[in-house]
Amino acid sequence: MVEVQIAKAYQDLFIPARYKMFYGGRGGAKSWGFATALIIMAARKKLRVLCAREFQKSLKDSVHQLLCDSIDRCGLTYFFKPQNTEIIGRNGSEFTFIGLARNIASMKSAEGFDIVWVEEAQTISQRSIDFLRPTIRKSNSELWFGWNPDDENDPIQLLKNSLEIDQEQKSIIKKVTWRDNPWFPEVLNKERLHCLRTNPAQYNHIWEGDFITSLSEFFKEKDLLIDGQPIETPEYINSVFAVIDTTLKGGEGKDGTGIIYLGYNQFDPAIPLVILDWDLMELEGNLLSTWLKTVYEHIEILSQETKAIHGIAGIFIEDKAVGSILLQDAISDRRDDVFAIDSKLTALGKDKRCILISDVVNSGKVKITQRAYNKTVIFRKISRNHLMKQILSFTPGDKEADKRQDDLLDCFSYGVAIGLKDSLKNVRE
Repeated sequence: MVEVQIAKAYQDLFIPARYKMFYGGRGGAKSWGFATALIIMAARKKLRVLCAREFQKSLKDSVHQLLCDSIDRCGLTYFFKPQNTEIIGRNGSEFTFIGLARNIASMKSAEGFDIVWVEEAQTISQRSIDFLRPTIRKSNSELWFGWNPDDENDPIQLLKNSLEIDQEQKSIIKKVTWRDNPWFPEVLNKERLHCLRTNPAQYNHIWEGDFITSLSEFFKEKDLLIDGQPIETPEYINSVFAVIDTTLKGGEGKDGTGIIYLGYNQFDPAIPLVILDWDLMELEGNLLSTWLKTVYEHIEILSQETKAIHGIAGIFIEDKAVGSILLQDAISDRRDDVFAIDSKLTALGKDKRCILISDVVNSGKVKITQRAYNKTVIFRKISRNHLMKQILSFTPGDKEADKRQDDLLDCFSYGVAIGLKDSLKNVRE
């Protein structure tokens, strides 16, 4: 083993503690610090290490390669043998890799691990945290979390806050940034300075580890309000319609099913589109057909409340996965007002759809009612207005977007395009 230097900020990783939580901005070398410390510790004594993240489609998404690079840097290639799904040390140490979101139920032997390292912990669900804490129960076992903060209400942030005031738990909690990386490369420093000059609103989140709520919003809350307040439900509108974004696989822990109810409002040309209501839930696939019938009932109620002169313009569903089943159910129910979302619109992708509708949203042509604005729903054990959260958190080019829950954002972008662009003109008729 060669002599390896570890940044001062990460030397605390060698101090025994139940929780080790390191968070902050880019360039702080959190992943390198964790990987190097774990390789050194696993070489010194036999350790079983579970390398976890919420979403992992394949080993390429894991820290497997990062650990292999750390093995090489430490001069321990003779000691550790990387295999297809794990890394094994001569002393019996082993590193195992898992995506928690889809494999947590199969972790029957998780209690035998000495250390769990959760990478990108800003995406970890409350369900996964609730599983790991009592399951990792071996004497002197540890839970390591590294992340770049997104939202102050994310489950990892709530856990961090609770541990900071819990005197019974031994915890090491540190914020680290580029300043804590003595090997911070000049090429990355130039990127940091460029961001500071050209996009100061994003700088604090990307480089200083502030919450994503500090970003300059692509969609601004004020544009959905009038004088800082949501509007009352219109007394008269032309028509109501709904947009549904369904899960790929229904059930708890899977993607959610979101719906937005909107009203096309030609009676007030300044506010042609109104968000009337929304919902977000986890449903088993076999229950979605029954749920669709409640959608029929609710949209009819909204049509009556708003005295929609053209009634229900339609219920629009993306024609894939569970959505395709719902479309078939609508045919069986002999509904002539349920449609597949135009494939040209779905093919655009999230970024292009949001950019497509940004002009009408940012010019104030879409407003939200008091009912939709004040509504909160418990989803994944978090109670909040998930619609506003998802809309206001959107940033074009966000590489982490696919890992976030954004079913309602998709409904919103589809709905505005359907209502105010040329996607489906019959909404206006």
